Amino acid sequence: QAAQFKFVTSDHLPLLHSLTFKHAVEIGEYDSAYLAMASNPSTSQKHACLKRFVVVLAEVGSAERLVSYPYRGFRSEMITVLEVKARNADLRHPQHRKYYGLLFAFHVKFKMYQYAAATAYEYVLRLQNEVPGSYDLQLKGYLKAISCLELLRPQDAWILQPAQYSDLRVSVNASPKRTRSKDEPDVKQSNRTLNLITVKELRKEYLKIDSLVKIGDVKPDAVKLYSLSASEVLGLLSNCGLYDQGVLLAKYHDLPPPLASITTRCIHIAQHYAARGNLNPSATEWMQHNEMQTSDELSPPERAWLYLQSKLDDSNSWENLKVVLTQMLAASYPPPFWLLQRCKRSNIESTIRMCAQYDNLKLAVQLSIGLLSALSGRDYEDYGLSHCLHSSLPPIYTPYTVFDQVLLLLQQKKDKSSAELLFNLKEGINSHVKLVERVSKDNEYLLRDELVR
Repeated sequence: QAAQFKFVTSDHLPLLHSLTFKHAVEIGEYDSAYLAMASNPSTSQKHACLKRFVVVLAEVGSAERLVSYPYRGFRSEMITVLEVKARNADLRHPQHRKYYGLLFAFHVKFKMYQYAAATAYEYVLRLQNEVPGSYDLQLKGYLKAISCLELLRPQDAWILQPAQYSDLRVSVNASPKRTRSKDEPDVKQSNRTLNLITVKELRKEYLKIDSLVKIGDVKPDAVKLYSLSASEVLGLLSNCGLYDQGVLLAKYHDLPPPLASITTRCIHIAQHYAARGNLNPSATEWMQHNEMQTSDELSPPERAWLYLQSKLDDSNSWENLKVVLTQMLAASYPPPFWLLQRCKRSNIESTIRMCAQYDNLKLAVQLSIGLLSALSGRDYEDYGLSHCLHSSLPPIYTPYTVFDQVLLLLQQKKDKSSAELLFNLKEGINSHVKLVERVSKDNEYLLRDELVR
């Protein structure tokens, strides 16, 4: 209204709008304060009012109202003010963390999801460096960043992260081309390296922090306030018996699953249960932290073995089978039937070698004789063979070097049982050699008949 008087010139308008803004803010008339600020023709005074506007509404807890205004014509200035406030806030004090939330909400309101994700991730990085142990806050930040990027097209679902944490901190009054203390270009900042962060990378980091939270719930003393690698976190998960989380973490970080630890616990439960008929609660405590079959008809060892089978079903490769078999052979525990069946189909030759290396010669002979029988046509599919030894079929490989290794170890033994095993294996090999000779002669006859025709 004052602007309508004749003595009020255009030079007076910035001051009048600033005074109107000042008094409106003081009495809580924030809508009037916004209109006065938006109408101010002076860029510098509008910026000063904007900074005051942000601080006041943030302090009184009117974050929703602060973000709700359109800020037409000076939206970039609003973002700059929020960025400066957020990046210069001391995150050790909870009341100072709200500026990152305001900046994130502002980006989301205007559907700038990539900027919103970058803001949430920057907040997480600062928490990791400035507020040790703030795992719950970090998880929320990761979830915000992931959710925003998932709203974008796959080719746009990424953010840029400064390689050095110092790049995140800026001075309120410093030019981005100048250092704080010298009027010279900041070479370090202008030549900084940027890393591309995708949704997959964010999920990997989220899982690591989530794992630390779960570890802290089970063993609070196990989580220290320093940075841990994914493999170190996986080791802590195994020590706490959190295998479901460990398998998930290993999958995202391309680490081997904690099958060795699971196998060791299964062996421990089976041995103690067989000796005593019952178990201490501490021995089965890890089973409560994982999804397992809880049928009353199953004993604790049976539930443990079924859990191990389920983890092998998720990644039934020879490398994983080898880990489980190694743990059992090293503990002199007889491998169960289901494990041997999988090992025979996957890699029978290496299975026999491992049994021989761990001095389980009885099992090595049993598998060797079974393989020889499979080569002759008996249950050959159980040993991973596509066909057996026959004159009408292609040639098939026989691992004689593996049999020789077992024979050599048996010959070094002097006990009666080893002598019987040696005799049985020699008999099996001799029978197989005779079969090979017979098939070879049949092949010669077939070849001769074809030539005659």
